[in-house]
Amino acid sequence: MVKTAPAFWLRSGGKRIVGFQCAAHSDSRTGPNSGKTTAGGAGSRSVKPASACSRVCAEAEQAKQQIKTFALYFIIVIYETVLYIVKTFDVSLDLMRLELIFSIHRATHRIGLYIQRHAPDLTQAEAHILCHLYEFGDSAVSTLHRAFAHKRSTLTSVLDRLDARGLVTRESSPQDRRSFVIRLTSSGKKKAAKIHRQLESLEAQVLRANDRRAVEAFGQVIHNLEEKAEED
Repeated sequence: MVKTAPAFWLRSGGKRIVGFQCAAHSDSRTGPNSGKTTAGGAGSRSVKPASACSRVCAEAEQAKQQIKTFALYFIIVIYETVLYIVKTFDVSLDLMRLELIFSIHRATHRIGLYIQRHAPDLTQAEAHILCHLYEFGDSAVSTLHRAFAHKRSTLTSVLDRLDARGLVTRESSPQDRRSFVIRLTSSGKKKAAKIHRQLESLEAQVLRANDRRAVEAFGQVIHNLEEKAEED
């Protein structure tokens, strides 16, 4: 029997395969003396040909190749499974798809284009402020700021343009001389009524196409989005 030193253990196909570091391959006295008895008195031993050892080593090498093949097959299966999940369920591995932001931005932009078609002399911000004044009457600048969340400088610029065109007036508030009250002029009321009718018609079409619960749910979503955006 060939003397061996165990190097590793492998398992393949339910059958235990043993890998060897063969004495016949590692013994420096092998070669021309293979198959011969080595002299040395009581410690002398017989070294058999390397063919027996080579057969065991070949089986071990075959087992290693089988394991490598199985590992590669396993990796391929995992990769194809992940691809199937991504394609089937439309999953992104890197990010969560935005479900609200792009849609709200696009809808807001399309409302602006709608206003341009029906009131080309007004910007979207100007039209919204005129409609707000038309619905709620005279309003303090702080009220308009809360209604539309404009930057102070932006709101001031919009009011300056409306004032310059004679559509609104600005008067000091009787309650607070540091604040101003915005009021529609006669021409401003006519302009506001016209654009309000256009936006009212647009909104009515959408409301008719959706039940009340859907509209209320949408309003709640928008409210929650505003609150979260304000917190951060």
